[in-house]
Amino acid sequence: MGEVDPELKADTGEAFLIKDILIRDASEDYITARIEKSTVGYFRIKGPFGSHQAFRRGHAQHSHTIRVNDGSGVTVEHHAPIRDTANRDRNLMLASKVAPTGNVYDEVQALMWSGHHLNPTLLSYLGEKGIFKGFPVAEGETFTISGMNRANAITLIIYEIYDPADISPEMENGSKSNEYFFLNYG
Repeated sequence: MGEVDPELKADTGEAFLIKDILIRDASEDYITARIEKSTVGYFRIKGPFGSHQAFRRGHAQHSHTIRVNDGSGVTVEHHAPIRDTANRDRNLMLASKVAPTGNVYDEVQALMWSGHHLNPTLLSYLGEKGIFKGFPVAEGETFTISGMNRANAITLIIYEIYDPADISPEMENGSKSNEYFFLNYG
C-alpha cells in the first residue's frame, strides 16, 4: 500500500458496522481510527507491550524444507527418522554424535498447530462482552486508519454491511455521536 492510509468508504446505498481491525508488520506503535474527520479510536499495534489488534496466528500445518548435500560421511552414534506433519517417516535421518537427553517424543500436534492461539483482538474481545458496539460508517462516509507507517503492513478490516437506514453517524462511536468507547493508554 505504500504511504496510503487504508480506508473503507460506504458508497451510496450501503453502510457498514466495523467490528474488528487486524494489523501486522506495522512500523509504528499506535494507529488512529477515523470516520470522516472524527477520531473514533486509538490502538496499540506494536511495541514492548504487544499489539491489541494483532492477527491471530492460524494453523501452521506444513513441513519445512531440508536441503541435503552428498557431503562426506559422518560417523554417528545416534540417529532418528525425520517425520512430516502427517507423522510419516521421510527418507531422511537426523544424526547426532551425542545421545539426546531427556524424554524424546513426537511433537506432531505441536508442529501442526504451531503458533495457534485463541486470544482475540481487544476489539473482538470487548465486542463479545457487549462493551464495544462497533464503528458505524454511514452512507457516504469513509473509515480511515492512520499512523502505522504501513509500507509493509497488512491490514484487515472486518465489517458487516447494512442498509443505509440502519446505520447513522449519531450512533455510538459514529462520526457525529455524543457517545464514544475510547481506550486510554494513560
